[in-house]
Amino acid sequence: MAPFSGMDHLRILSLARNSIKKIERLEDVAATLEELWVSYNQIASLDGLQACSHLRVLYIGNNAVRDSSAYA
Repeated sequence: MAPFSGMDHLRILSLARNSIKKIERLEDVAATLEELWVSYNQIASLDGLQACSHLRVLYIGNNAVRDSSAYA
């Protein structure tokens, strides 16, 4: 994933169907991001979401996530 610097007010980010393997580089939008759509990728872990304190919607179906308890 590319860095999202300069997107200080980003609230919804849709990255579905992009062959993404890892959730990363969200630090620049973590304070404002409310919805993240990453369905139909190759994501195996929810690591990288910890900083997203305002995240209320996460669409992550059809990935390879096995354990979501780390984010609960």
